[in-house]
Amino acid sequence: MAREGLIDALRGMALFGILAVNIQSFVWGIGAPSMGVFSESSGHADKLTVFFTALLLEYKFYPIFCFCFGYGFALQTRRWAVLGVDVRDRFARRMNFMLFIGVLHGVLMWFGDILARYALAGYILRRHVRKGPRALLTATIFWLAITVVVGIGLSLVGGIDSESLFATAAQNERAQIDGQRVFEIYTEAGYIDATIQRVGDFFTVMLTYIFVLPQVMLLFLLGALAAQLKLLRYPARYRAFWRRVLWIGVCVGLPINIAFAWSQVSSSSEPWTQPTAWQTVLALFAPLLASAYVAAFALTCDTVPGKALMRCLIPAGRVALTLYVSQSLLMMLLLNGFGLGLGGTLGQFELFVIAVAVYVCLLAVAHMMQRFAIPAPLEKLWRRYTYATESRKKP
Repeated sequence: MAREGLIDALRGMALFGILAVNIQSFVWGIGAPSMGVFSESSGHADKLTVFFTALLLEYKFYPIFCFCFGYGFALQTRRWAVLGVDVRDRFARRMNFMLFIGVLHGVLMWFGDILARYALAGYILRRHVRKGPRALLTATIFWLAITVVVGIGLSLVGGIDSESLFATAAQNERAQIDGQRVFEIYTEAGYIDATIQRVGDFFTVMLTYIFVLPQVMLLFLLGALAAQLKLLRYPARYRAFWRRVLWIGVCVGLPINIAFAWSQVSSSSEPWTQPTAWQTVLALFAPLLASAYVAAFALTCDTVPGKALMRCLIPAGRVALTLYVSQSLLMMLLLNGFGLGLGGTLGQFELFVIAVAVYVCLLAVAHMMQRFAIPAPLEKLWRRYTYATESRKKP
């Protein structure tokens, strides 16, 4: 099994984590806590679901997705450079397609789309084509510093006392009214009304992306650096390195995420209050546990259970774009008011069960596509667009 299959497996695993977290936003929109809002009927199962989803999944899998994106960027551009093509131009076309699909996805299906945001960061990443490990490390340190500065700034804003202009009781009351209105739009309204709300939410997400961009760039560059150093192509050579990463990720990341999980339970219980500085800091460092997941994959990929897990996940990772958009389509049809409208009646536990069921079904589809060599539609269009200009130039 080619060692690059590790990246496909990680990408396939990340699809589940992202779906399990984001399923709440299909119901509650952008203004509510990411884990949704507890109702009077919420039981222990809902609270445990929020706790363990925040502990093990939230802010753990989008960093892995970013890492895989950067890793793939390094592999692709290196391969293209060997072929003598215009690497920057070809990669820009890939990002153009990704941006186009991302905007359609964000407007028509789910406001939290990551494709458009990754494409915008990809245009910046393009500047690092053909740069070696030393230059990538320097750029990584730069974006790490920016990430920390932005995080400190956001925590200071979140830490303004409750009597301030930003956290008055009147504002909290308005937030509750707006949140309930958005909930009703997504779970009861028709497609047109839901789309109008979705467009506004998508615009807000894109507008505030400036605060997340440094972290995305940091993760992209870490992936590109790992690819250049071949840390996942030959993981056995770097077992000592990956053991240290696992140790640090667990010992530092796990306590932070336990506190983060408790804070998310509190947020779902008191959803219409401003986040505190402590909650902002916890969210900033919650992705540290993701490094332990990557390290665990690297350390176990040669074991029998590790190989079995990789074989299970690789097909999903190889058609990640199609599956990612398919997840949103299914969530929209199952949860929103113009579909089955299940989002208006289900709690966090039931929604998590739906996320698991949908992922398992799509994973089975990915295996079928691999077995019968069925091309994934979006990946096929992506390749055609990327190479179309070059094909026309050939005599």
